Amino acid sequence: MEHNKFRVIVTGRYKKQIDKAIAAERIGQHSDITPTQALKLINSRESKILHESMEHAKAYEIKRLLQDSGVEIKLEPAQTYFTQSSDEQNEGERKPRLLARLFNYFKKKPKVEQQVDINWEDKPRFNRSTIIYSNKRKLPIGLMFKAGLVLFALWFFWLKAITTDISGDGFDEYGDPIVMVFTNKSCQQECSQVLGNLRARKVPHEHYIINTRLKDDDKYKLWKKYSKDKFPLVMAGKNILTDSSNTGLIELLGSTFGNQYLTSIEKELYSKHFHEDGAPKIAIYCQSNNGICQQLNKKLKVANLKFSYIEVDKLDNKNTVIETLALEKYPSMFKGYKKIQGTDVSGISLMFE
Repeated sequence: MEHNKFRVIVTGRYKKQIDKAIAAERIGQHSDITPTQALKLINSRESKILHESMEHAKAYEIKRLLQDSGVEIKLEPAQTYFTQSSDEQNEGERKPRLLARLFNYFKKKPKVEQQVDINWEDKPRFNRSTIIYSNKRKLPIGLMFKAGLVLFALWFFWLKAITTDISGDGFDEYGDPIVMVFTNKSCQQECSQVLGNLRARKVPHEHYIINTRLKDDDKYKLWKKYSKDKFPLVMAGKNILTDSSNTGLIELLGSTFGNQYLTSIEKELYSKHFHEDGAPKIAIYCQSNNGICQQLNKKLKVANLKFSYIEVDKLDNKNTVIETLALEKYPSMFKGYKKIQGTDVSGISLMFE
C-alpha cells in the first residue's frame, strides 16, 4: 500500500441543490469518462472509481473541486502489488505472509511422536492401544513477535475509532470542514447579507431556517449550542460567526480555508498579516499624525516584537484599505485574519507567544 497515493471514488451521494450539468462537466474534466457518461452516473446514483491511484495533493484537489459542485467524493489509500525480483525467484518461492503462516501453522495436525501398548488389566473395558501426541511444538519467536505487533496495531486503531469522532459539528463524515448558516425569519437584512456574501464568494454552504418553537429539532439544538441566541450563525469547521460583517466572514473563511474564498484585493491586503512561512504576524494600521499610534509603535519596538506598521493616510489605495478592513479607528490591529481589540502592549505581547 502506498501511503501517498489515493483512489478517488464517487460515492453516489449528491447535494439536494446540485446543478447536474455543471457537476457532470467537472467529473468529465477530472476523469476519463465523458460528461454524458458522468450525467448518467449522477442520475443512477451509483458509486464509481474515477482514479485507481493518484498523488495525495492531486486527489485532495479533485475532491475539493467536485465537492464544491455538489458531488460527494471518498478517498481511499491505493493498493499496489509487488513482484519478486530475479534474485528472489532464484532462491525459490517467497515465504508465506504472516497471517497465512499463522493459519497454516494452526491448521496442521500435531505429528505422532510414538505409539505404545499399555496394560489395562485394572480397567479391562479400556483394554486397547493409545496414541501419545507431542505437545512440544512452539511458534518461532520472530513469528510470535510479528503477530503481537499486528494484534497491538489492530487494538490501537480500534480504540482510536471508538474514541475519536472527526466529523462532529462543522465537519463532514470525512473530517473536512463545511459551512453551515442558521437564519430566522426575524433577521431579514443581516441574514440576507451574510447569505449573499457567501454566494458572491461561491462558498458551498448548507442553509437552515430555524423555528425557535421547535426545541426538539436537531438543527435548533445545534444553533442553540453555539449562537448565544443570535442570528445569523455561521459555522465553518471549529470557527463561528454571529454577525454579518464582511471582516468577520473573512476571518471565519480565512481561518478555516486559507485565502481560497478571498477576493484578489483581500488576498493582497491580508498577505501583509503573515510571515513568509505562512505564520500569522501583527499588522498595525495607523495615521501618521496619531499620537497613540506613535506611542504604540515605540513600545512595541522596545518590547522587541516584529510587526508590520502601516500608515494608511500615506497609501495610494487608502480608501480601498479602509473599506476592506473596516478601519473605523486608529490604531487598528490584526493578527493573521483576526482583528485585535485594544492597544495594551502586554496583551499584544502574549499574542506573539
